[in-house]
Amino acid sequence: MTLTSRLARPLLALPLLGALAACGGTTPDDDLYVTDPVLTSGYTDNLGRPLICDNLPTPMQFDFLYGGDLERVQVSLVGVTTGERQGINVTGTSISGGAGRVTFGLPAGTAPLRVGTGTLGQQSIVVSPNVIGYSELEMQGFSGSGVTRVLTSNAVPVVSNCG
Repeated sequence: MTLTSRLARPLLALPLLGALAACGGTTPDDDLYVTDPVLTSGYTDNLGRPLICDNLPTPMQFDFLYGGDLERVQVSLVGVTTGERQGINVTGTSISGGAGRVTFGLPAGTAPLRVGTGTLGQQSIVVSPNVIGYSELEMQGFSGSGVTRVLTSNAVPVVSNCG
């Protein structure tokens, strides 16, 4: 093999590498991501963790970081053990500069695992706070190009009686 043919192989590979590099990668329309969810509630346990009250309206806030083209969000509560889903009426949304905030109020009895009417007997009335189940907050972020990303909070205790 001559010296010139050895040099030619790497030179032929350069256009091939350039063509392969042009095929991959992401476009600006599909780079939406949402991260770092922080859920706060108007009610907390003795360690400051959020609670959902089944017997009272519960004001809540969901903060997160995002990148890309986030246009709108949708929020749901999902029962941890039942998988039942309940849509949430968002009262405020702030999406700006890579930080987002969604505020909403949960009406009494909104959690997907709530105790149904007519199922309580006189002996089963609970006066003190009692955890009756857990729900997760699920937030879907939507981009203008149809890309969807989902954030889910940790399980939040649903308390039967907050006062």
